[in-house]
Amino acid sequence: MSNIGRPKGKNNKEYVYSLRMDERTKTRLETYCRLLNMTKSEVIRFAIDRLREENDYGENMGCNNNENGLNSD
Repeated sequence: MSNIGRPKGKNNKEYVYSLRMDERTKTRLETYCRLLNMTKSEVIRFAIDRLREENDYGENMGCNNNENGLNSD
């Protein structure tokens, strides 16, 4: 029997999140998507990566630059 559906890629996204937002946040997200020519998921992942890059976030939240974002202490 053959596999049906999309073929697996190299960087598959396995987890799905649903979130609630107000009208202002929704509009801002959609605007960023149009300006950056990116999907909502791409913009959200981009924003999370940018937060991790900021020094204060990493120090205050206990994050470092390892793959899973958690300290290995």
